[in-house]
Amino acid sequence: MTATVVHVASGREWRGGQRQVWLLARALRQAGLADQVAVTGGGTELASRLEHDGIRVHQARWTVGL
Repeated sequence: MTATVVHVASGREWRGGQRQVWLLARALRQAGLADQVAVTGGGTELASRLEHDGIRVHQARWTVGL
């Protein structure tokens, strides 16, 4: 059974927390340890980077976070 990791990042800027989510998601993908999906704001830098790296992204329409 493969684990599924859901990353949730509400910040809209590219800061330390978003970078940490991106680095963790990339490392998990490279290691093949889990299926992943990220939930983040639409049009964010994090969403763009994750999609570029082949990680599923659900772009939410919210105003939570910075």
